[in-house]
Amino acid sequence: MWAGGAGTAGLGGPEAGVGMVVQADAVFGHRVVTVPRGNLDVFGLEPQSNAPCAFDGLEDGRLAPGVHILSPGESLSGNLRFSLTK
Repeated sequence: MWAGGAGTAGLGGPEAGVGMVVQADAVFGHRVVTVPRGNLDVFGLEPQSNAPCAFDGLEDGRLAPGVHILSPGESLSGNLRFSLTK
């Protein structure tokens, strides 16, 4: 998987018969992958701008990597591309 910044990640392999390639802009420098216990046939991939639990230190003024504090009317955007492969 990509580790910060823009990048490309691939999931799957020859034994799976199908795979997925994810291309992400730098704003999506973090991701969460989930696999249900006991079911390797299903997974979830969630690209994120911030690290998991990134807001835990916010009350103490600590901003974790990827946290963007937006003013009213501001927005944050980026592009993601998910492609299935064989």
